[in-house]
Amino acid sequence: MNVQMKKIMGFAALLLLVVVGGCQSDDPTHFVLKGTLRPDDGIEQVYLSYEKDGKRICDTATVSGGRFRFEGHIDGAVSARLSNAKRQGMELYLAPARMEFSGSLATPENFTLTNSPMNDEYMEYMKKIMPLYKQAEALQQATRQGNGADVQGQFELLKQEASKIDHEVMSSPTSRYGIVLLDRNLASLSIKEIKAYFDAYSEEVQNSSAGKKVATYLQRAAKLQPGQPAPQLEGTDINGKHFQLSDLKGKYVILDFWASWCRPCRASNPHLIELWNKYHKKGLEIVCVASDDSNEGAWRAAVEKDGIGMFHHLLCGLKQNADGSYDFSADKGKIYNVHYLPTKYLIDAEGKIVGKLDTDEITAKLAKVFGK
Repeated sequence: MNVQMKKIMGFAALLLLVVVGGCQSDDPTHFVLKGTLRPDDGIEQVYLSYEKDGKRICDTATVSGGRFRFEGHIDGAVSARLSNAKRQGMELYLAPARMEFSGSLATPENFTLTNSPMNDEYMEYMKKIMPLYKQAEALQQATRQGNGADVQGQFELLKQEASKIDHEVMSSPTSRYGIVLLDRNLASLSIKEIKAYFDAYSEEVQNSSAGKKVATYLQRAAKLQPGQPAPQLEGTDINGKHFQLSDLKGKYVILDFWASWCRPCRASNPHLIELWNKYHKKGLEIVCVASDDSNEGAWRAAVEKDGIGMFHHLLCGLKQNADGSYDFSADKGKIYNVHYLPTKYLIDAEGKIVGKLDTDEITAKLAKVFGK
């Protein structure tokens, strides 16, 4: 081989090294989770579920010699659940990194996970909050056995202590877990309080997975204020026909989020019937969105039993995953920031939101609109 040929081959080898090296750059979304379980756990498969792009990912790995391995892609740190076939397991926080898990799915409070700063913060939080949970469980057990006196005051003290811990964590501008707690406390906070917490966070925290969820929540909340156009709802109704909320423009609309298994929801139905009988001919419609996707039979039976078939009826679109978690990607309640049932909105004849109101407030508003 002559000198010229050696130079060409050497240059080609160098070029190949540069190209291959360029393809091996780190992927900021990639994670690897390797785990070690106790040998006596006798587990053959483990399950890992987490959220990505608004959908729940459920993955399975075979356990060999107590070892397992998961691999995937996530947008920053995300909450996950690691479990066995009996649904024993624990919550943990994945990071886009190489992580090592060690523990037993039968004792979820004792495990280690390396290379996940979010999980470190979560474990510190749990050290503070778990003693309060255990005290609450002891009070409940004593009450069930008839040994508890008036425990309401003790429960309230525990609740206040837990709230202080949450506030302390949520108030840290750089807390990765603080934004997760804020996301989980949305139902108990006003929009003003949520925005105050969120605005105080660093840009890094705001741009985290949980931060983006809170930001989206605030954007939706801004669109749900009185005077704003009611967000569109559409789907197949209980009679198999296509329904659009916008088709009811020109009517006042009570938008009721409920479920067949929700006692307070069912208890309010007689009053809704009264309102419909009183104001329907004057321009009132009632739209009921039920969280009964997993039991359509119960939904239909409740509509018939309660005598509310004259209302418009839709399912909310909430789906349950195999691991027991929920897929909120098509949830109509999410569009209206629904946290609890029942939740009712009143929409005016122009299709604008009057407010999120209870039944008495709606009754008073309609009396002003239509007359008593």
